[in-house]
Amino acid sequence: MVVRCIEKSRESVASILEVERDSFLETLQNRWSVPYHIRHGRVFGLFVDEVLKGFTIFIRSWDDPGTAYLVQIAVQKDYQGNGGGTYLLQESLKTLIEEGITSVTLTVDPRNTRALHIYMEKMGFRIAEYRQDEYGEGTDRYYLRLDLGGWCGPETLL
Repeated sequence: MVVRCIEKSRESVASILEVERDSFLETLQNRWSVPYHIRHGRVFGLFVDEVLKGFTIFIRSWDDPGTAYLVQIAVQKDYQGNGGGTYLLQESLKTLIEEGITSVTLTVDPRNTRALHIYMEKMGFRIAEYRQDEYGEGTDRYYLRLDLGGWCGPETLL
């Protein structure tokens, strides 16, 4: 497995959309949003034998350019549960640190125990606030934050 930044091409957009369809019941990305995220954010891919198996999408905060927001992480079902997503996120964060990012934020459904386990217990994110109706009535979210100063990956949490 290798993680690297994804560059815009017809094939990369199609691959991202394919991974997302395999990962979720409801999709967030489309042929219009993926090129935007590649050009104006950071999109990292998890590749196995040069085939995309997962991706992360980050954008910088307008108010705090040292903060990146994790828009999405997706891993194909056949690579879920074996550490692929954790590795993808870890390597993505390491690259963001090299690019001068000092913190990462994200929102997550408070009922998504699998994601919370990865973000909080494995990666070290902390709940910064609870956002009621964040994405509409009844769609609450935890707003999580990870300060990257001194962070080297999951092993630093032991």
